[in-house]
Amino acid sequence: MKDFIEFVNDMPERHLLVSTLEAFHRLRQEQRESAVDTIPFGKYKNRSIEDVFTENSGYLKWMANNTDIREKYPKLILNIDTLILSNE
Repeated sequence: MKDFIEFVNDMPERHLLVSTLEAFHRLRQEQRESAVDTIPFGKYKNRSIEDVFTENSGYLKWMANNTDIREKYPKLILNIDTLILSNE
């Protein structure tokens, strides 16, 4: 990470990268705030993704990799992806 930060700090277009990353971060935050955080089907129906992650993270990873679920529940998957990435 230190090498990346040094690389970014040395970039002549650093301000463009930083403003793009800030915009991306704001967009992701807005999406997360409007996203679904309860599983609407299956053996964990009506359970929060945080509870399911604690109990069976593999189930959420399976959901995140299932194309049909990704297409039908994009907001839910956004929260699942964020939860998984923040716990790696």
